[in-house]
Amino acid sequence: MEKIWHYLDNQFVNITRRNFKKAVIISRFHDSVLAAVATEPIPDPDIILLYNRYHPLHLELSQNYNSWRAQGGVQEGSTLTLDQLLGLLPEKVFNWESRVGVLYPKASAQYRVMFPNGRAIFNKGGKDQRLDAVDSLALALATDPALSMLKIDVDAFYTQLLNARQLQAGNIANTRGDSAQLEQAVLQAMKMQYRNLGFLIDKIENPEMVAVFFDVATIRERDQREFTGTLDPVENEAVLVHTFMADDTLRLRSNGDADIKFYLSATPNGTDGNAITILANQQQTITASDFAPTDYNTHRYLTAVNQSATTTTHYLVELY
Repeated sequence: MEKIWHYLDNQFVNITRRNFKKAVIISRFHDSVLAAVATEPIPDPDIILLYNRYHPLHLELSQNYNSWRAQGGVQEGSTLTLDQLLGLLPEKVFNWESRVGVLYPKASAQYRVMFPNGRAIFNKGGKDQRLDAVDSLALALATDPALSMLKIDVDAFYTQLLNARQLQAGNIANTRGDSAQLEQAVLQAMKMQYRNLGFLIDKIENPEMVAVFFDVATIRERDQREFTGTLDPVENEAVLVHTFMADDTLRLRSNGDADIKFYLSATPNGTDGNAITILANQQQTITASDFAPTDYNTHRYLTAVNQSATTTTHYLVELY
């Protein structure tokens, strides 16, 4: 069968398949921009038309999504979370192994206690096997006080894996029928966004002006969940661009001898809004609501600022 011409392939549908949360995020953005333009002092009748035909679909999507979550229908979300965590595991294990290797050569008995089969067991096999491998490493680390800080990191990640696995298992039986109505609502909203895109391309010749109506950052973003960087003294660095929901969870860490302030701002490198301070060599798990943004559609830029005037430090940001 001949492949469909890519210009006719609805990317809104493609990127939200099996990802209800992303559908809600980009729908909320599109709906809010249309609403803002449609209610200007001299509104554009074409934009009013687009808003009037899209807004009911957005409400239907939002209501179905909220009902689905309230009923415990989070199988897809929990599966994605577990898969994302397992996707981070190879990099985690590489880091853990490197930290063990600083103290013990690979040929040593101490090293073999921690990694009897190297890293392979963490990266291959079933999900439960890989979880068991992390648990076994945590138990082995408990025998060596010199690796107590590493054990804290391994324990924390294992807890995240275990919680995600239990959530997934508990939800599988409850969601097979509940998501059908939500899937239909997503499909209808994403089809209308595609139609609106075509309408706006015809109406507005400037592609940059067309892009304003869509959450391009979320549409384009890959499924990256871990971000790291180095901060020179007093350096301000833009970490990521992401459209958050209020209950999205982030883990923020300062991997060095300097405090770091994180901001969720409306501009790249912005420091407006509520700052979250992570002390040197500490970490904290928060939700996006802790930044107290006034508008999640515009406050999408996470910024990290080194609070030391003399010390270079490193940051780690993980999204769950």
